[in-house]
Amino acid sequence: MNGIKRVVVTGAAGFIGAAVASRLARQGVDVIALDLRPPSAATEGIVAVRCDICDARAVARLVRGHAPIDAVVHTAAIVDDFGDPALFRRVNVEGTLNLMRAAESVGVKRFVHLSSIVVCGDDPGFDVSEEAPYGPSGAPYTDTKIESEAIARQFHAAGRLDVAVVRPGDVYGAESVPWVVRPLIMLRDGLFLFFDEGAGLIANTYIDNLVDGIGLALERPEASGQVYTITDGAPTTFRSYLSLLAAAGGFAPPKRSVPMGAALAIAAAAELALPLVGQKPPFSRAAVRWVGRRATYSIEKARRELGYRPMIELAEGMEAIGQWLRRIGGPQRLVARRA
Repeated sequence: MNGIKRVVVTGAAGFIGAAVASRLARQGVDVIALDLRPPSAATEGIVAVRCDICDARAVARLVRGHAPIDAVVHTAAIVDDFGDPALFRRVNVEGTLNLMRAAESVGVKRFVHLSSIVVCGDDPGFDVSEEAPYGPSGAPYTDTKIESEAIARQFHAAGRLDVAVVRPGDVYGAESVPWVVRPLIMLRDGLFLFFDEGAGLIANTYIDNLVDGIGLALERPEASGQVYTITDGAPTTFRSYLSLLAAAGGFAPPKRSVPMGAALAIAAAAELALPLVGQKPPFSRAAVRWVGRRATYSIEKARRELGYRPMIELAEGMEAIGQWLRRIGGPQRLVARRA
């Protein structure tokens, strides 16, 4: 990979981080797979290391101990629609800062920061480019992703690190928690319902397409200091997406729906009441607004500058999910877990 021999991948036990680490290892790169709960299974080319990115000293020791390091792919984050804002900030913002300082100290050549299209807000419009302004929403995930991306860009602007920012869309594929596992569990348990008839648009992004985009941001000189949106380039309605996912899991397409206003009211009440008894709301106002948004995102910059081409279309991605479900014994084997 253009002289890249050793890469630290954070969040390497998560859905995106694991896919990135696996791809890099297959390409002959030495991968330091960093996670609070690293994978236990040995994989050729991957060294799994337990590390909390919130511990600045531990991060610095780890990076120094594995130097020289050519690049970092930072995927670690709290990814959820509801939770303690202090935890989101500690991991997503302070953890990013710890990692970037450590990378700077050992002369990392390229730092790929995984951001998200959520930084553009809940209602950014259509064909949104990377030049669109940030859209803080008050949701801790959105606001801390904005802050962490801004830190990454500031490090580059100050000449402290060579940074490329990737903003994935709604990432799906086998084992994706928010876009595959949780919806399938809700379908299986008869709990799924649409908001506003599922008319919102999602920026479906198949995991292999995203990993392709991350690889380009990692190795292409043109990516230095740039921000790239990576999706499948063909948005779909939430209803269409869920109908395809239901079919992959062997379920009938969901039909129940509640109006957007009612969904927001229910979510607001749940956010207030359920934490008092130690429970998480089944869905939050942030989640309702996200799946109900009418927005599309341009990938023209990634196409033009990086040569990015999304190779896997939605139907093919869903077929792969169906095959995975059959291998594991069907949706009845799914359990809720972290993203």
